[in-house]
This record gives sequence, structure tokens and C-alpha cells, in this order.
Amino acid sequence: MNLRSSKQLRRYAVIIGSMAFVGVMLVPYYSIFLASLTPFSKVGSGQVLPVFLYWQNYVEIWHRVIFARFLINSIVYGLAIGLIAVFAAIPAGYVISRFDFYLKNPYKFFLLSTQMFPLVIIALPVFLIVLKIGLFNTYASIILVTSAITLPFPIWLMASYFDTTPVEMEEAAMIDGCSRRQTLFRVLVPVVAPGILTSFVLAFSTAWCQFLIPYIFLTSKEKLPVTAGIYSLVGEHVVEWNLVMTGCLIAIIPPLIVFFLAQKYVIGGLTAGAIK
Repeated sequence: MNLRSSKQLRRYAVIIGSMAFVGVMLVPYYSIFLASLTPFSKVGSGQVLPVFLYWQNYVEIWHRVIFARFLINSIVYGLAIGLIAVFAAIPAGYVISRFDFYLKNPYKFFLLSTQMFPLVIIALPVFLIVLKIGLFNTYASIILVTSAITLPFPIWLMASYFDTTPVEMEEAAMIDGCSRRQTLFRVLVPVVAPGILTSFVLAFSTAWCQFLIPYIFLTSKEKLPVTAGIYSLVGEHVVEWNLVMTGCLIAIIPPLIVFFLAQKYVIGGLTAGAIK
């Protein structure tokens, strides 16, 4: 076997292996799609292909629960948390990038390491705080708590982005009479716009996928996001998996739209903030 044939063989092996890996990763999504097109009586029958397309699940989900309200709640939570993450991460990342203070590097490491702790560890103490200050079962409790959980990574990302911007830009703006605040928002923010959009999309996605916090902090169904709202279809004795999977498939669509619209900026923002 010559060198060219060997390279082609390795290339085909990589392609086949990659396709097999992607196929395995898509199996759960196919199972969700299959269950969403199956009547309740046929769920779990072991079929690999849909016998017939049962679209009634997509109609029934809107009437069985207040699914439209769940979607609106998730959009509200996602937008609010995304905006809070952006407006908090910009000045925080700028301070970390531009100013030297005691234990700066350990602080940056600790900031990022908070993302490694399971949420269930802090759920009880945070619940007691929220209960004591009177925010239990409110929209504000979900927005504030989820924002606090989400913030570390956007702050770290924005600090990395500000590290890549030349200090000379700020010095030139200040010579022209700009204050530090004006320099930040008028000069630097347009430069780091991809990082800002990336932070918003990541915060929005995190908020959209949040389940534990709403499930613990809310008792009113009208305030539940779509993740916790779908769980209301899980009964004590019966689980209507066809409707659960239909709700899950619909709930995937909004964050996918957000990501696809901003994917060029998100991917560029993550790589630029990491390697520049």
C-alpha cells in the first residue's frame, strides 16, 4: 500500500467514524421526534419508524397545559437574564482586565471555578435567602438567582476580550477629553461587540435550560418556564410521554433560532476571546 492510499484510507476512516459518532449523538433527538408523532397508546412499543404521523400531539400540547404561557415566561427570563449578564459583565470584565488588585489571578480562577459546582449544593441556602427577603414565587427570584449563577463566565469572557484591546485606544480617547466611563462605552464596547453578543447568547441559553431553580422557587404554574412547565405533564401514576416529548421538541426551537442567527458572532467571539 503506497503513501497516498494510506492517507485516503485514514481519511475515509475519520469520515466514517465522525458520521457514526454524530449518528449516535442524534439518537436521543430522533427518539424525541418519534415519540412526538406517536399516540399515547403506542409509546414504548419499540418501533423504529413512525407507523403513521400523529400530529395531534402538537395540537393537544397547547390545550393540555398553558404551554404558550410557559414559552413566554422562558423568553422573558432569557432576555432579562441575558441583558443583566451583559450589563454586569462589561464593567466587571473591564475592571478585571485593566486594574491590578490584590489576589487578582486567584480571583479570576475562583470566578471561573464557581461554574464547576453543582447547583444543588447552593439551592437550599439561596432558597432560604430568597424566602427571607420576600421574593419567593416571584419572577424576580428566578431572574436574580439565575443571573448570579450565570454571570461568572460572561465576566471571564469579557475580561479576556478587554485584554485583547490596546490600551493606546483608551489613552487616545482620554487625551481627546473622554472620561473613563465614556471611553469604555463609546470606544471599547463597539470593539468587543462580538464578545458582548456571545455573553448574551450563552446567558440566554443557560436561562432557557434552567429547571431546578424555577422548580424550587415557584409554586404558581403561570410563572413557570417551559422546562418546568413540561414537567407538570408528569403525573403520579401516568406519564404522557408523547406530550412530554412534543413539548421538549417545541422548546428546543427558540434557543436554536437564537444560536443560528448569532452563530457566526458566537463562534468568533469564543475563539477570539480565547486566542487573541
